[in-house]
Amino acid sequence: MLTGLMFAMALQTAPKGACALGEGVPIETGAWSDVAPMVDPAGELRKRDSTPKDMLASVALPGLGELRSGRRGWAIAHIAAETAVWVSFVVFRVQGELRKDDYIEYAEVYGGVRDADGRSEEYYRNLAKYRRSDPGPDSYNEREVRETARVLFPDDLQARKDYIDRNMITGPLAWSWESDAHWRSFAELRSSSERSFQRSRFCFAAAIANRIVSVLGLARHHGPGGTEIGTRMEPLGGDGSLVPAVSVRFDF
Repeated sequence: MLTGLMFAMALQTAPKGACALGEGVPIETGAWSDVAPMVDPAGELRKRDSTPKDMLASVALPGLGELRSGRRGWAIAHIAAETAVWVSFVVFRVQGELRKDDYIEYAEVYGGVRDADGRSEEYYRNLAKYRRSDPGPDSYNEREVRETARVLFPDDLQARKDYIDRNMITGPLAWSWESDAHWRSFAELRSSSERSFQRSRFCFAAAIANRIVSVLGLARHHGPGGTEIGTRMEPLGGDGSLVPAVSVRFDF
């Protein structure tokens, strides 16, 4: 009991500014330590600790890092932009698929193709490029198959014949447009579908850009304490081409 009373008195008579028990001040045998408590009046340590967490949050969802750091207006702007990007992606993909269905059906009705669904993109490009698959000097089989065979096998007639037999388009895939107008209409329908798909791919670039802007804004908001932002050119692939890259460095 006496020990408990002395302990209570020690707590009451501790000098002002000393930490209470449980605040990280070690207790030495028989006396309080003179180690001063760690204080962070400006909250700078908490601010710097939150910087990478806010940035990672905005990489996952642009605007989330702004919400964590109290920048509500910017958070709403980034989240709205992200929503618009993915809504646009869905719209363009659906639009591209519907238009693709249209030009496939058009090829079967006006191009004489018996089974145009599920073919390769190269096949659809050739439908738009050539009026017919065969015959004629401007047909697909003549320009793309027979001429190539003559170049590849100028003296080997059997090899030339085998190449032609393997690569000629015949049967249900053969086509012949009813008129030049139908041929051009198919090409326009296909181009319209491809534009929609291309725009859907641009949405990925917009989503990446939204994340970059969000992260850079957070880096600027948290101040220069250990944060560096720079740009450089990075190689892309093995052809020697360069692309711009943004680098963000911060100290933990």
